[in-house]
Amino acid sequence: MIIPKGTAWQHLRALCFDALPAGATSHYTRAVPLDTWRHQGSFHVLTCTKKFIVIESSGVEAGSALLADSEYLLDHAAEQHATVRNFLTRLDWHSPAWAAVTAYYWSFFSAMALTRMVGNTIWFLDRAALTEFRKLAGETYQPGAGALNVMVGNYLSATNREVVLRPSKAQLHEALWIRFHELAEELLSHSDAKANSLEYRMLWCLVEARRRLGTAWPSKVRNLVNYRPGRAYREVTRGTEIDAAPYVRRKSPFTSEKLISSFEDEVVKVKLGAQPAECLPLACRLSVLLAITVAEIARDLHFELMERTSADRRWCDLRRSFLQRHCPGDNPGMAWPIGAEI
Repeated sequence: MIIPKGTAWQHLRALCFDALPAGATSHYTRAVPLDTWRHQGSFHVLTCTKKFIVIESSGVEAGSALLADSEYLLDHAAEQHATVRNFLTRLDWHSPAWAAVTAYYWSFFSAMALTRMVGNTIWFLDRAALTEFRKLAGETYQPGAGALNVMVGNYLSATNREVVLRPSKAQLHEALWIRFHELAEELLSHSDAKANSLEYRMLWCLVEARRRLGTAWPSKVRNLVNYRPGRAYREVTRGTEIDAAPYVRRKSPFTSEKLISSFEDEVVKVKLGAQPAECLPLACRLSVLLAITVAEIARDLHFELMERTSADRRWCDLRRSFLQRHCPGDNPGMAWPIGAEI
């Protein structure tokens, strides 16, 4: 665990511990994620309009559903992590383009897990699911299907609190990165460059990459690589531009200082207002550094949550064992590409 922890980290912990209060738990053999909670949870739909849905739920029950989602999403991220490691450390051939896409999903699932843990996240709901909420509220109107912002709100009693759903007006991936960068900016505003310069620099990198490349830049990089013929998948004609593998091999194992310094070095190379299409090799390197950084933040936050609550540690231990088997670092107990114990 190498993430620097200062005043911004304390703010992040406070958000997490409020969203997932003491008593929130999730057992890996009988987890109740949000989609199951939607069908089986004990909640009341107070209001349903075209603009929002307000639900009253037990804070512990809503927190447990968010925690279950976080656990599953961290599992998603662990498999992407292992796949990226396999791509970037092997000496035989691999597809640089597919490695870049996989690194994107590593960051995407890590960021989604992180937003679940702070109780301000994105949830895709289809028309049928929203109709069920509308019927429970006894209302006439409902939001349109798609990606909705979900925010754990105020307590209405000693045990129950609001859960508010609002249309994000964006596609799922774009909506997630909007929410993630809002969180990054919030954390940067709570950081202290003098008290913990590494923490400030790390958060500055996240915010500055967004400022220079645009809010949804990670998703745009994925789309360019995977869906724009001629921009990637050029190994046949020996025209590949993406160089994440040799770059990461040269840089790893990462320490806090090395990871953040590498992130800074790459971010400042991007011209303000540039499009990912104009600097694709650089954007792909940034995408890998983003994945490593966000994954470490999410994993450290989850670890502290496990230390604080009575949640089932076995799920966390299974994930740790998976990473130690499939992402071995330079020393026992370490996971690539981080030079610290997971």
